[in-house]
Amino acid sequence: MPVERKRKQPWVVVLAVMAILLISVLPYFCGRNARWRARCLENLRLLEDAKRGCALELSAHVGDSLPTKTLERFLRNYRVPRCPSGGVYDIGPVGTPPKCPFHGDLLTAEDSAQNSGLDSMKATTFSAQAPQSPTPSPTNTPTSSRP
Repeated sequence: MPVERKRKQPWVVVLAVMAILLISVLPYFCGRNARWRARCLENLRLLEDAKRGCALELSAHVGDSLPTKTLERFLRNYRVPRCPSGGVYDIGPVGTPPKCPFHGDLLTAEDSAQNSGLDSMKATTFSAQAPQSPTPSPTNTPTSSRP
């Protein structure tokens, strides 16, 4: 009489393989958004610098729009970069920061975060300074005699 062997369930093996693949790929997907956001911020900085250079060359004023062909001369590869998430940047007029349709206005958010840190640092610096000596009052100053 032949001996029957118990077959392992094939779904257990498939599930184990899928779990291993998921664990190995999960860090890539978790860090992807942060990398794309950092790359987007770098692109927005490049666009802002190019806008400043183009505005200086054309003597443009705040609120003037810049021609894309002239702006491209100030950029890497002579092309306006695209957001890694797939968006097209809104360059905007002179005096306004460029914006991303996916990540928003990262330059303004970054500037406000840096300024709030500087304001708190200034407050602690000024409060830690020694008091200044009082200025002499006008009654204590010697007067010149007139003949």
